[in-house]
Amino acid sequence: VVIMNYFSILLQSTDYFLGMGQRYQETKSSYDRLLSYDEMEQTKEGWRRPEKIDRMELVAVTFEYPEQKPIFQVCSAFEKGNIYWIRGKNGTGKTTMMNLLLGLFGNDYHGYIELDGTREKEIFYSEFVKKNVAIVEQEPYLLEDTLEENMLCKTDRKEEKRKELRELLRYFEMDAFLAKQPQGLQTVYHSLNSTLSGGEKQKIVLIRMLLSDASVWMLDEPASALDEASTKKLYEELERRKKNHMILMISHEEPLCRSYVVNMSEFSYDPDHIR
Repeated sequence: VVIMNYFSILLQSTDYFLGMGQRYQETKSSYDRLLSYDEMEQTKEGWRRPEKIDRMELVAVTFEYPEQKPIFQVCSAFEKGNIYWIRGKNGTGKTTMMNLLLGLFGNDYHGYIELDGTREKEIFYSEFVKKNVAIVEQEPYLLEDTLEENMLCKTDRKEEKRKELRELLRYFEMDAFLAKQPQGLQTVYHSLNSTLSGGEKQKIVLIRMLLSDASVWMLDEPASALDEASTKKLYEELERRKKNHMILMISHEEPLCRSYVVNMSEFSYDPDHIR
């Protein structure tokens, strides 16, 4: 019994020190990554502050990740009033191009992006994105806040939008879902104890986008968790609202609404020829 207790204590101590070594390595790795961000060149931003835009153009835009060959070389234009269906095989740069337009890569690209004829580097781009771009990601992100605030957080006209919010909730058949919530729209979302399904989360972020004041809408696989009926309703709503918006959408499905298809496979990098 003494020997068994001795070995048990010894194993526990060994496990503790092995765990501490693992945590040290993980912490050091995270610290090194943070240092690399601190050493990165600060993104240069301009002074112009456009309120709304009608046209976004990519001119010979090339991007590559560190120590990798360029992914694409894009010449393309997007205009308000249209839906652009961005398609292509995995690895062709669909999401990367979207992130580039969102300013997530700063100035780390070649070529230039123009908004209504003004180059991105002359624009206070982070402010423009915050005010004028609404995003629906493949993995929906919800705030640790009420369900209502999650859907109204991208508009400054919350009182005006509440009626439209109720109409959209009925349109996407969210009434039964809200009836199950302890406080309805005032129920606070918590990521650690949420019972929301993937489809319910996706509908919430879609309604957030539809209620937003943004002139540019970007959607990455927006119907991946929706049923067939809800998917059809989404595309009908996008078609109805496109007049006042520029809509860019990544999807592997066949286009279900009138749209321009942008095939990223056609923009594979060729140093001798801009496509």
